[in-house]
Amino acid sequence: MTQSAKVRQHDLESKIRKIRGQLEAMKEYKRLIAADGIDPDADDKVRESELIVRLLYFEKQLAGPKNGTAQSKSPARRAPAARPNRRGNRKDK
Repeated sequence: MTQSAKVRQHDLESKIRKIRGQLEAMKEYKRLIAADGIDPDADDKVRESELIVRLLYFEKQLAGPKNGTAQSKSPARRAPAARPNRRGNRKDK
């Protein structure tokens, strides 16, 4: 089932708000542990990086294609041209 443009836009906006909220909470957490002299561990850094990547992905989807069309997917690729058979030097008889 295909979503309408408004529903899809609202869905993306809510995902973006949720991720921004998580990033803000993570920022506050990092500020608090830095006040105690503790550095964030590798898991915290990985989680923050994943959230940033997801945020950028959703923002790019929300912006839509650059050419301004309503098409959300890239156009289909053309099939490659047929290549001649290059097995051996013999010509067909």
